[in-house]
Amino acid sequence: MKIRTAVLVTMILFNALGTVAAQAGSRKAAGEKSEIILANGTTMIGILRAVAPSRYIVQGVLEGELNAAEVAFEVSGDLIRGVDGRSTLPAFDSRKRIIESEWFERVMPNGDVEMWRSLTVGNNSQKLLTYASWDVADREVASTREMLVMDMFGQELVHRLEEADGEHGRRVVVELEVPVAPGESLDLALRLTQRGALRRDGDLLSYTFSGGFSGETILLRKIELPAGAEIVAIEPEPLYTFEYAGKPLVIWRRYYGHQEILPQTITFRLP
Repeated sequence: MKIRTAVLVTMILFNALGTVAAQAGSRKAAGEKSEIILANGTTMIGILRAVAPSRYIVQGVLEGELNAAEVAFEVSGDLIRGVDGRSTLPAFDSRKRIIESEWFERVMPNGDVEMWRSLTVGNNSQKLLTYASWDVADREVASTREMLVMDMFGQELVHRLEEADGEHGRRVVVELEVPVAPGESLDLALRLTQRGALRRDGDLLSYTFSGGFSGETILLRKIELPAGAEIVAIEPEPLYTFEYAGKPLVIWRRYYGHQEILPQTITFRLP
């Protein structure tokens, strides 16, 4: 999703990383790997992004284990000794923003997926903000028409799709019941439904998300499978797998560069 000029709508993590930003100056192109040496002497090959003054997201693998699954984690600047042979770390620049997004996805036995996303509407202008707006990718148009939007006060909000200039050609506009004053923000929750999201091969079902974001994005996904589901394979390796109330829960966290495609797939059986 692209963010509309003057109306900053940023996806945030429920566990409070909040709005994050990319680094400027010596910043490498999105997706380009660096040699990152941590304070304990560990060397990683991966991506380093500044998310706040002296706070960084590191995603990569240990040196010498390039075929291992990448991990993503947050560290403070004093825990990084150097990057690409330099002791100076990339600078934080609040003008160059990364979208920070958390999704909770509930896979239904009928093949649909119910998805919840959290986002924060921030007002960087000097006027009262009465709506939020962001671009919508083609793959999201159908689910956006049906989506439910609620604010932090539990009020259901009206939304509409409009034609727009830019990469996708459409945007969604959400009318706010509680306007946002200059310098303030408002939390929203979105519920979307993806129809027929699963693929079947015999008795195996698979659910895949591939990426393709219009801007740099740090994505945390929590996927809940139906009760009794038997996981056959998960690619790439997730951050965590749990079982909660008889339902498998798979958690990924990773950085996606602009339009980067990296499929995340769960293959499973139902009882």
